[in-house]
Amino acid sequence: MKRRDAILTLIDALSGRHDLGRTALQKAAYFVDARLRLGFGHSAYYYGPFSSALESDVVTLVNAGLVREKEHRLGFVNQQGFEGRQYEYDLDDAGKERVARIADKYPDEVDEIRRVAATLLASPHGLDQKLLSAAAKVHYIEELEGELTPEEIEEVARQFNWTLPASTVERVRRLLADLDL
Repeated sequence: MKRRDAILTLIDALSGRHDLGRTALQKAAYFVDARLRLGFGHSAYYYGPFSSALESDVVTLVNAGLVREKEHRLGFVNQQGFEGRQYEYDLDDAGKERVARIADKYPDEVDEIRRVAATLLASPHGLDQKLLSAAAKVHYIEELEGELTPEEIEEVARQFNWTLPASTVERVRRLLADLDL
């Protein structure tokens, strides 16, 4: 399965949600990649694992008319001097038709992507980007270091300039277990 096909399938599985923005999509794709090893290439970034390839693929899918991106201005300027914005993603008809073809060609992979999406949506916090970011950080650290205590994860997180309290680590471990990660 190609990365872009996985992204389309994931957006389809999560579409119709106002909280499916850039950060939530990055983290959901991170979990899909952890299950299917599609080569998104996530690396440590400000809000946890980030994939520039994923970001580029989403732009390509938007420009190709398969994905709709809605932008909402939030009315503030952040510390870096950029205006706060929120994005939403969903598929247009051409995107939905493409996902149907993808499902015929890659049924097992599509089922796994849909399972990851359903697990995230069933979480009490849904697509809350703070929780998803924390869960992705915990998984990322443990992929590098092996299984650690919450306090050890908190310490390693500081090396990435991430704030990840041990109490948060304990909260997100349930989500990671539900995702079989």
